Amino acid sequence: MPPRKERKLHIRESLIIEMAARLIDQVGYTHLTMDMLSEQVGIAKATLYQHFKSKDAVMITAAMRALENLEGFMMTASGTTIEQLRSIMRFMMVSGYDADGFPTMIMHDEVLHIFSNQPAVAAKFQQVNTRLFALVDAAKAEGEIALDLPNEAIITMMMNTVQVARARTIYPAQPLDTLAEIVIRIFFNGLKPTI
Repeated sequence: MPPRKERKLHIRESLIIEMAARLIDQVGYTHLTMDMLSEQVGIAKATLYQHFKSKDAVMITAAMRALENLEGFMMTASGTTIEQLRSIMRFMMVSGYDADGFPTMIMHDEVLHIFSNQPAVAAKFQQVNTRLFALVDAAKAEGEIALDLPNEAIITMMMNTVQVARARTIYPAQPLDTLAEIVIRIFFNGLKPTI
């Protein structure tokens, strides 16, 4: 396929994923339909099916892209270990609809079951998780995170807390960047060792 046509297909798929993320936040995954998605993207349903055979296929592609984007961001994160963890969390919260971001829709409870039989998604998730574990271990060694807090609980809470950015619909006057900073501050201050 010529590079220009390939780029056009990638852009359209990114738009479909972005719109799916917005619609899931509005109506939920269960109520999302391919008709609704094609209408919102502004393409014929047949064109949508050329890209994705089902809404599950949209989610699988979205999950792989999100995890690849997150992994890429993690590789470039700089600063102290705790600053890296904070920037990773910020990236996940503020880039939710960006094509090169982390659409939090892939973490909705009603969507997670789709990935259970997807070895590529599971493998990519494990790579990201391994990196997060290493960062949490390093932050513990540096005295930034209490040693008695289990890594699994920290990372699970981190991932779930990222979804608070969707609270923007509840708290619309708050700019997303500001809301992200508030959430990050509360989250990381709660992880500090107690005296």
